[in-house]
Amino acid sequence: MNSIGYDTFLIKNGVGVDSDGVERIDWAGTIEKFNYSSSLSIWSDQYANMINGTDGTTWHPNATKDERIYMFFPDICRSIYLTYNETRRNLSGIDVYRYTLPRKIFDNSTENQGFCINGTTVNKTHELHCLPSGLFTQTPCQPCKSIIFFLLKITKLL
Repeated sequence: MNSIGYDTFLIKNGVGVDSDGVERIDWAGTIEKFNYSSSLSIWSDQYANMINGTDGTTWHPNATKDERIYMFFPDICRSIYLTYNETRRNLSGIDVYRYTLPRKIFDNSTENQGFCINGTTVNKTHELHCLPSGLFTQTPCQPCKSIIFFLLKITKLL
């Protein structure tokens, strides 16, 4: 259990086995619950409400080039992922992988449709209001504040 500010995380330690009896060290550091819940309930679909990955400070050992590295950020109430970018050699001569945030992570696309805001039209039908690519609403995440939009410049993020 780890508390950061007002948020509480239940983190898996990587010890143990899954339902098939296989040791799952690749779960080490992943968030099992955030504020006592295994998912969020603020976005418009199940996918957007998922809490995936770690808090970003650690990953499991033996990460591979072909996997996505997932992280959950409570400040923006969502999980994001990194993808392999390149291999670098550190000062000790050890190859290390560099992962970066894909440009499409905040695109206005079907993959991100769950992060659009639910709205009601004049004729009382519901529809999603999506922002242009690169913009991400914080309204469901920060309900006590006025509408806040983050303009994320992916090239300067990492």
